[in-house]
Amino acid sequence: MAREKPLVARRVAASESSSPKDSAKASVRGTSKTAKQLGVYYASDDEIVAWAMQVPAKTWFELSHWARENDKLQPWQRSLLYDVGCRVARDVPVSVKQARQAKKAYDLATEAGFKPSDES
Repeated sequence: MAREKPLVARRVAASESSSPKDSAKASVRGTSKTAKQLGVYYASDDEIVAWAMQVPAKTWFELSHWARENDKLQPWQRSLLYDVGCRVARDVPVSVKQARQAKKAYDLATEAGFKPSDES
């Protein structure tokens, strides 16, 4: 009996696609989904980092504390939020990965009821 090859996610190279819309497609477990459907659609990297840096460090610390007190985010997300706050306080740029995850956590927390003190 022949062994089947495992289905592996891959990115479609721009040269393989026929339109800009197709260039954002990936093959995942035999289905074709756009990057946005897979949850990997973001604004430009610079915009995400700029957004994370413009949020006051105090807000990041409050969010991390709020999430722990209300058991709303995963421990790694709370830790990330605290780390982002430290970087913002020292005026050290956050990485694109950190900024993306911080934005996701911020959005989840605001949906769950978090309100920053400067916006209360």
